[in-house]
Formats: sequence, C-alpha cells, structure tokens
Amino acid sequence: MIGLAWDDANKFYGLALTATLQKGKKAKATSRESYSNDGKPIPNSKNDYFRIAGHGIVDLTGYINIPKNIKLSNGIYNVTDQKYWDYLSNNKLYSTTDHNYLNMFSAPSRTFQLGLNIDY
Repeated sequence: MIGLAWDDANKFYGLALTATLQKGKKAKATSRESYSNDGKPIPNSKNDYFRIAGHGIVDLTGYINIPKNIKLSNGIYNVTDQKYWDYLSNNKLYSTTDHNYLNMFSAPSRTFQLGLNIDY
C-alpha cells in the first residue's frame, strides 16, 4: 500500500489518495486434494486452480468538519474501475471453471461512500 494524505492545519478538511498493489498468485493443491487416505494418487484430481492476477487499485477519500462536532466524509473506491479478484476469497476456484461464473467472484467495481459522524 502506498498513500498520500493531507489535512488542513485547522483540521477543517482533509484528503487521502491510497494505492493498493497486489502480486498475482496461484494456489497449489494440498496432499489431501491429490492423494487418497492410503497414499495413492487420485486419478483426474481437479488440482489446477485459477490464477489470481495481480492488480492495483486506487482509492480517494476526504472529509470536512462542518461545525466542530459534525464530520462529513466521502470516498471513491477503485477509482480506475479495475476488475480484479481477491486472492484470499477466490484461491480455490478451478481454472476449468466457466469464465462467466468467475466474473461473479470479482471484487466490486468503482464504489462510492458518504458518511456523517456526529460527536456529542
């Protein structure tokens, strides 16, 4: 992760730009998936997993303090609308899986957030 943030000297408003970079990776079959309990190889075992491609996403967030105790925050996540898969959530998908099915497991595209915090 690489980030750059800036806050107004009076903490009235601030912005942050964050980039998350992740290397691609492919899961390896465990012994349990490739061998039976008696130690013999399982014929035609499905141990070829989908390779999760590397990716980079950029997020832009900001806030503004309206009066002293009310903060309005916002964010644009995945600004570049990058299509990617999270390795920890999808590392056991098989490479032979239908690509339309794989698309259901991709991470969210560009999303927006708006928040209001009231401290009392």
